[in-house]
Amino acid sequence: MSVLPDLAQLLEGASVGTVGTTIFMSRRPDSPDTCVTLTAYQGEDNRLHADTNIPADERLSVQVATRAADYATAETLADQAFTALHFRHKTLASGRRYAWSKANQSPGYIGVDANDRKLIVFNLRLRRHRTTDLT
Repeated sequence: MSVLPDLAQLLEGASVGTVGTTIFMSRRPDSPDTCVTLTAYQGEDNRLHADTNIPADERLSVQVATRAADYATAETLADQAFTALHFRHKTLASGRRYAWSKANQSPGYIGVDANDRKLIVFNLRLRRHRTTDLT
């Protein structure tokens, strides 16, 4: 299972937005003006079991982008997402266990989109425990 539904549900539970209405996974729609988008990208190498060389965990990376018509709203939304997505030792809605989630940097302004809406992003690194071993 992708990490994105877990994080989207975590954001919804923290009242950052609503999945499918203001929280989106993998794509940023043209509307609404104010939204959060989660996009997974290449993570780090997995840690391996020494005796079997089978992955012991998954190292994941996700970009979190907020968008709004005005800077203050985009910044507030980014701060709310930043706070909600930092954690240690959590089992999320899917039942998957995560050792941690932390940002590589604080939310930062990257400019405007084609409709002059402000964009603020940060990148997360996550470590998720494997549920089964691959043989």
